[in-house]
Amino acid sequence: MNPTTIATVQRWFASAYGQESARVVRSASRTSGGLFQLAHDEGTSWLRVGGVLSRTAVEVEAEGRAAAELVKSGVSVAAPLRRADGAFGGSMVVDGESLPTIAYAEVEGERVAMPTPEQASRLGEVVGALHRCGNDQHGLPVVEPLARINECIASASKWIDAEDARWLRSTVHRQSTALHDLEPNARTTCHGDLQLSNAHFVGDSPTLLDLEGLGVGPPAYDCACMWRKRVLENGFSSPTDWLFFKQGYERTTDVTEDHWRALPAFAVVRAVWTMSLPALPNAAWGVDWVRDPDYWRAHFRMVRWFADFAATGESA
Repeated sequence: MNPTTIATVQRWFASAYGQESARVVRSASRTSGGLFQLAHDEGTSWLRVGGVLSRTAVEVEAEGRAAAELVKSGVSVAAPLRRADGAFGGSMVVDGESLPTIAYAEVEGERVAMPTPEQASRLGEVVGALHRCGNDQHGLPVVEPLARINECIASASKWIDAEDARWLRSTVHRQSTALHDLEPNARTTCHGDLQLSNAHFVGDSPTLLDLEGLGVGPPAYDCACMWRKRVLENGFSSPTDWLFFKQGYERTTDVTEDHWRALPAFAVVRAVWTMSLPALPNAAWGVDWVRDPDYWRAHFRMVRWFADFAATGESA
């Protein structure tokens, strides 16, 4: 990140949050803007400017309100910081573009690559608690992959051959039909990007972070995100920790077998969305990827694996 941007972030954070001592100690680029770790007199915080998703300032404010309500309810998620004016979200001009902003307190602990049975179980409990407490969505948008899947297919179709495009459309239609039968009405607050890397553990106790994808959706969608990622991390098979995650989840929320049967179809939708991200209009990253046939072949392999699993009718 260039020094001018760093200086701008420091000045903006000091003014918006009343932290004159704030200094950027780490930064990372995102699809737009960046993520900044700031140290100040009251501790360490993370400021998100822009992000991976195309969220508006109003939606980011809703994210902050929803996250604060979850913390208040005892759900172990990162705590959003209120600005000096009482709001959670704001906006900052970076390189001539106004981007939405939000800050969170530093989350203690560390990521784990292979959770113990107790860690996986406790993570399932936290996700179950999030879904159980998420009835008041505070104006959150629908989780992005579900809201934009048709746009994703259209964007990807510009880069793949006609036969693959037809297969993609028919596959997503088939999964959508199956999901309508399995999860017709369930809606709650979802993390939106649930994966092992978006949790920090202190011992066996996890805290969910990276709440940019917080949105409204079926609870099974979150679980599908988690399952899909663990399957890929485990060489296209469910790891043993997945069973412990399910047990923990079921201890804190009521689910039917249809919940778990919906996961493979949601995983297909998630895989298509992930594949299509660099092909979406105004994408600021991955431009070289969409021109590489190997990129599409690798992602189609993943989409086809989950589609084949969904066709079996088995639960995740």
